[in-house]
Amino acid sequence: MKYDEMMIKSLTELLKPDETLRCSVFGVLTQNKTFFKGFFGFSENALLIALVQGEKIISTNRFPLEIHSISVRRELLGQYIINISFNDHSHTEIKLFSQTSAIKNHKDNVEKFLDILSELSPEKLPFFLKDVVGTKIRMQHFILPISFAYFLLASASFMFILDSLKNGFIQPVSEYFYSLPAQLIIFSCILVFLINRFLVGITVCVINEKGLYFDNKFVPWDKIKSAEYIIEIPIKHPVHRSKLEFCRIKLILRENMYGKSELEIEHFPLYAIRKIKKMQPQLKVKNKVIPGIIILLLTPIVLSFILAFCI
Repeated sequence: MKYDEMMIKSLTELLKPDETLRCSVFGVLTQNKTFFKGFFGFSENALLIALVQGEKIISTNRFPLEIHSISVRRELLGQYIINISFNDHSHTEIKLFSQTSAIKNHKDNVEKFLDILSELSPEKLPFFLKDVVGTKIRMQHFILPISFAYFLLASASFMFILDSLKNGFIQPVSEYFYSLPAQLIIFSCILVFLINRFLVGITVCVINEKGLYFDNKFVPWDKIKSAEYIIEIPIKHPVHRSKLEFCRIKLILRENMYGKSELEIEHFPLYAIRKIKKMQPQLKVKNKVIPGIIILLLTPIVLSFILAFCI
C-alpha cells in the first residue's frame, strides 16, 4: 500500500460517525527524546495521530481540541517544529517536512495543516514573524566578520600612528590600508553586514505601534515595565554557549504573561534598542553592554602597541 493511501486509511479509521478528515500530513512525533514516524490529521473535534513503522501502523490516538497553546517554528531547511500544549497539561511535538516524495501534494497538505493550527491557536497570532506588519529585527549572523574587519581597520590605524611617532616621520599609508586583500576583507564584511541587517536573516522580533512580537508571543507596550539589554561572553556563561547567544533583551513585565514575570528575546541586536526607544521613548532600557564595548575598543589599541614596539 502506498504511503498516501495508508495515511488516509489510518486516519479515517479514527474518525467518529459525525466527523470528516479535514487534512492529513506525514511527519515525526517526538516523545521523551524518541522519534516516531507517523501520520497526523484534524477532524472537527480532534487531532488524529497514527504512528507507522515500515508499512504497518503501530499505534493510533485521538487528542480532543482542548488546546492551551500552540507554537510553530520553521527551520532553515524547511521543516516545521510544532509544539501543542493541551489543557490537561499533556504536550505533543511534531516535526513536519514541507515536501516529501512519499506523499503526493504534501506541501499543500502542510499549509492546510498550519492554517487549521492558526484557527485553533488561543493567542490568534501569526505563527511566522514575516507575516506581522512592523519593523523586522533580524539576528546579526555576521557579527564575527564585522568584528574582524573592525580589528583589522583599528589595528592598522593605531599601528600607523605609533610607527610614525616611534620613527619620527609619517609612514606610507599604503603599507597599512591600501593593500588589496585588506580592502576586500573590509568591504566584504561591511557588505554582508548591511545585507543581513536590511534584507536577509532570521527575524527574531517585530516591533510596531502595538508592541513586540516574538517566538509566537505578543507583549503590548503597556505590559512592559522596563527592559534590560545583556551581552555575555559564551565562555563566561556556558549555559548559553550551545545557542551561540551573545546578546539578548530581558523584558520585565507589569503582570505575568505566558506564566512568567520576565520574558527574553534571544539574539536581539544592539541597534534594535533605538527602534524600541523611537516607538516608546518613556520605556526604561537598562544597558549592560558598556564593559563589553570598552573591551572591544581597547583590544586593538593594546595589540597595536605590542606589535608596533615589539616587532
